[in-house]
Amino acid sequence: MRPIQTIVFVALALVIVGVAAAQQPPQSAAQADALLRKEPMTTANWPTWSQRLASWSSTETAGTNRVFEEARKFVKSQADLQGRLPRPLDRDAIAWLVHGDALFRDAAAGQPNLLPAAEKAFRKAVDLDGKLAQAHFLLARCILRQELEVKDGKYNEDRLKEVRHENNQARTLDPRLTLSAREEGFIALRTRDYAEAERLLQQALKEKPDDVACAQMLGRAIINNTQRKDGRGPIAAPLVQQFPNDGILASMYGHCLALDGDRDGALKEFERARSLGTDPASVVSVANVRKVEHREPTSFLTRLAIAVLAFSGFYGSVMVFMSITGLVLARFTYGPRALNLLDRPPEKLVAQGKVHQTARESWLNRCYGLLLLVTLVLFYAAFPFIIVGMLGVTLLMIPLALFLRRQSYDGTNIHDDLMRASTGGIVAVFRGLFSGFGPGTFGIEKMARDCPRQYQVLEDVARRVDTEPVDDVYLRPGCEMGVKQEGRGPFGMFGNKRRVLILGLSTMTFLTVGELKSILAHEYAHFSHGDTLYNRFVAQVSLALAEAREGMRRSGGWVCFINPFFWFFWLYSKSYALLSSGFSRSREFLADRMACSLYGSDVFVSGLTKVCTDGTLFELTVFENVALRLQKGKAFVNMYEAFRTFRDQQLSREDREKLYKKLLDEKPSLFASHPTFGERLEAAKALPPAVQRDAASAMTLFEQPVEIEKELTDFLTEAMNRLRRA
Repeated sequence: MRPIQTIVFVALALVIVGVAAAQQPPQSAAQADALLRKEPMTTANWPTWSQRLASWSSTETAGTNRVFEEARKFVKSQADLQGRLPRPLDRDAIAWLVHGDALFRDAAAGQPNLLPAAEKAFRKAVDLDGKLAQAHFLLARCILRQELEVKDGKYNEDRLKEVRHENNQARTLDPRLTLSAREEGFIALRTRDYAEAERLLQQALKEKPDDVACAQMLGRAIINNTQRKDGRGPIAAPLVQQFPNDGILASMYGHCLALDGDRDGALKEFERARSLGTDPASVVSVANVRKVEHREPTSFLTRLAIAVLAFSGFYGSVMVFMSITGLVLARFTYGPRALNLLDRPPEKLVAQGKVHQTARESWLNRCYGLLLLVTLVLFYAAFPFIIVGMLGVTLLMIPLALFLRRQSYDGTNIHDDLMRASTGGIVAVFRGLFSGFGPGTFGIEKMARDCPRQYQVLEDVARRVDTEPVDDVYLRPGCEMGVKQEGRGPFGMFGNKRRVLILGLSTMTFLTVGELKSILAHEYAHFSHGDTLYNRFVAQVSLALAEAREGMRRSGGWVCFINPFFWFFWLYSKSYALLSSGFSRSREFLADRMACSLYGSDVFVSGLTKVCTDGTLFELTVFENVALRLQKGKAFVNMYEAFRTFRDQQLSREDREKLYKKLLDEKPSLFASHPTFGERLEAAKALPPAVQRDAASAMTLFEQPVEIEKELTDFLTEAMNRLRRA
């Protein structure tokens, strides 16, 4: 290497070493003073010092502290009276950071009026360099210090949220820079984040157990933390144990106990706070202390009014909910949309005694089942309140009736009407509660020994539906076909559940055996689908509502219309019917599907048509004629034979078609428990027809059909005669 090259290389090495040495932070004050004497801070060399200060900001030694102290003096000396810095300092983030730090320290030393100027300097530093972690951190502390200086407690929530934001920015850039748990807890408390404030202040109190001011802030957070479900007293108790001589904490603890419902404990703590020289009203407000110490007893009338309003509001909401839910769910069981539930028939309609349901049908039935159970429980839960209310109304009616002892415009005594309405209303409610619990079914019971062929058909149908046969069979004079489940006590809850089948003889005289089997399959499907259990509940509620309402109307006359409980029963019956009718319609479609799948859709439609036309026509004509004959002291020997003669000789084909068309034109109703005749026929079209038919008359299933007809004729005549005499 040439001499000149060697000299140049050595010189460059010395320069690099010197520069590197100059960038190393001084470890002692002496080293810092030596550096400052060698390179005193000026506006000319400030860019060099700015780089040094930026690199030394994370290093704290005696030397760096001395350098930063000198930097604060220098930058502060360069600022004019308006706080502005000269060039190039005014465009340097470090210069504004150092200037703000100098002002912030002076404010802490007793010049709080300098805090706004310090905040302005920190903001300038952040604007010039958003990556400067210390600028964000010191800006957060400067704003927080100003908020802490507020004397009236009217903190600026937006400013406190800005403190939290700047602190988060600083922590992201440099995890070592962050506010203390106490400071963050204060911010959370003042920004109404009480759960977070409680967590942070608990942490701060663990770090500094003797900080009573922190404990007081924690007490405030506990009081206001409404998210806590397990009470405030147990959380606040350790604070008064830690600071037993602090009256403020005693007042707060008393308020926590009051919020938890412990009035005696709250009174005790308020007295202890006063003994410590603190007025609880100055801590938790006069109103809160007065609410505990001077609570006025609620009058009987006030409590009564609250109870009435609560009952009315709750059950009013229940009835509105039932009505709205009934309307929504009825979209799937009412009118043309009811046919959309099936989508398309599955390849195998029936298995293990049940009809395959689509996903929408299953979802619908689960909804109905849950809602009907809940509303049934709520209905019977209301009876104790209704009975107490009716007794109260009766007690009010007695003095009112005595006061109104005078003749009304129609010659009746108003006070007598009031007394009958009040006492009769109570009796009607009790009857409604226990209505339908007694045994007995209208009709003539027939055993297997009486009608062996009939019972054989019943067993055959039960076997095909895959369910148990009925226990009892009752013949009725009219056209009704149905099943029900009977038992001891309310809803049959005391056992002895028996399956009962009701056969209307007026329809059987026109049905074939195949058609009767399809009708029976429909009825047995209600057993296999569990409908009789639901229907028992629905019928029980409906009967109880009707019995209570009608009993009040009969006993009270016009007075019942001013009885609020009468309208409760009326409204509940309507809303419950709106809900339960949709469920009943959906189950009828399923039962129809069972009958059509086992015996053919054409056979079932034929049988259904006869039930709806001939059976209905029988009841419209014969029942009236039985009553007319009784008035004349006469009676039918065989009303079925008389009806067949009338039907075959006096009823024209046009009249029959007119009746059939009237059935087809029937409009669906939201309160109807069955689909319309037309809806059922339309649904049956999608199902397969019969493979084989049994065209024998259903009356051949009786050994002596004429005697059966005469027996039912006598039965109906005697029943109507008893009713006429009553």
